[in-house]
Amino acid sequence: MARIFWALILSAAMWVGAQAGVPACDQWSIKGVCHCYIDGNHGRVVECASRSLSSVAEKIPANTELLILHNNQLQALPTGVFDQLVNLKELWLYRNQLKSLPPRVFDSLTKLTWLNLEQNQLQSVPDGAFDRLTSLTRIWLSS
Repeated sequence: MARIFWALILSAAMWVGAQAGVPACDQWSIKGVCHCYIDGNHGRVVECASRSLSSVAEKIPANTELLILHNNQLQALPTGVFDQLVNLKELWLYRNQLKSLPPRVFDSLTKLTWLNLEQNQLQSVPDGAFDRLTSLTRIWLSS
């Protein structure tokens, strides 16, 4: 019973922190809303999966190479949300509630190789949305 209580407290704290603008990472520790670490295969990872986020966590480190945002409640991506993530190689946005993508939202992600947008509610994709993704080798778009 005590474990369930503490799990609920931790979940509530993460949700409140995410909504209050807490940084994604605190210098690569787990003090932020996301779990941030260095992985031998993926480099610098920011893992924000299954955190009930309704918006992308703030202050994601610019040197992030893998950003995991699946299983959240994202309905929209603000213009420029990924602009500082020029080293990003993989972006996992599947199982959210995205209805549309802003034009040019991925333009700065020229090193991106994998983009997963599966299981969202996308009705259309803007013309040229992926034109700047010259390193892209895999993309998932199925609903």
